[in-house]
Amino acid sequence: MRKVIFGVIAMLCLSGTPAHSYTLESIAETCHAWSEANFSGNVDGEQMFNVGICIGYFGAFRDGGVMNCLIQKQLPDFKFAAYGFHNNYSIKQLAQLTLNFKRDNPDKWDFNPAILASEMLPNAKCD
Repeated sequence: MRKVIFGVIAMLCLSGTPAHSYTLESIAETCHAWSEANFSGNVDGEQMFNVGICIGYFGAFRDGGVMNCLIQKQLPDFKFAAYGFHNNYSIKQLAQLTLNFKRDNPDKWDFNPAILASEMLPNAKCD
């Protein structure tokens, strides 16, 4: 039980890392060029850096959903405000779903995408 509590505390502390400092607007702007290139590598060198950030962000986003589900299985009474299992989405799909959500919800541009994940990804549930 101590290991589980330590894990939960560690996850809460790590939730303030730079990967989580993006707003919906900023991560969508970062990923926009990759979307315009049809999620290919056909972007210039300057934009390639943003493609790497986008891939890294949504890879971590997906892994965070998996971790939340693992914790939720161990602590079923612990309520998460955000999201569940994202392995059924590719990184490209997560990026496109985020861009679509940003376009349709300008009132939520200042929010963190992880907090909005349950709205952006209604089919992402823990099994």
